[in-house]
Amino acid sequence: MNEEIVNFYDNYLDKLKVENNRHRWVFNSIDKFIPKGKVLDIGCGTGITSRYLAKGDRDVVALDISPKLIEYAEKLNSHFGRVKYFVGDICEFTWIEPFDSILMVDVLEHLEMVKIPELFEVLRNVSHETTVIYLNIPSENVIRYLKQNRPELLQIVDNPVSAKHIFNWFEEIGFVPAYFQLYWQQYVEYLFVTKESYNEMMRGAF
Repeated sequence: MNEEIVNFYDNYLDKLKVENNRHRWVFNSIDKFIPKGKVLDIGCGTGITSRYLAKGDRDVVALDISPKLIEYAEKLNSHFGRVKYFVGDICEFTWIEPFDSILMVDVLEHLEMVKIPELFEVLRNVSHETTVIYLNIPSENVIRYLKQNRPELLQIVDNPVSAKHIFNWFEEIGFVPAYFQLYWQQYVEYLFVTKESYNEMMRGAF
């Protein structure tokens, strides 16, 4: 685990406390795409998304690299017995049973690129044949603009990640895009399903 990155997010607490319009967009997408069941919330931060997931009768495992963010999340959501919080690096994460859904909101762009293969191996290991994965990130153009014009707004790791790369990474672990959308000219959300699920949906459609 990179201690410099951990320290950065330990000191990022004040910027992550308040629910905003972006959270509300994600909540709407959760209502549309995330079924009840077991959910893994990767990079849960202060637990705002985890709390909303739990309100929808979902059992949530929430993971973040920052001990201070997890400590705050546990205090904020102590009345939700359906959320279990853990401090850890997603690239080192293991779990006995697979998850029905996996969320990554503002996570992929903050990973060091050398760790991407490790992340996707974990995603493969914690999925089953009907798992859905929801991804929400800034568009690559936004990150490139900030790097050139407003670098002070970037986090310690902030990589522009193209849709082409995302599709290729997911395809390598057996997932295909079921939905994606650019919104507010800044962010992109994706929903991935397994190839088995997609083929089953197509058989029902034709």
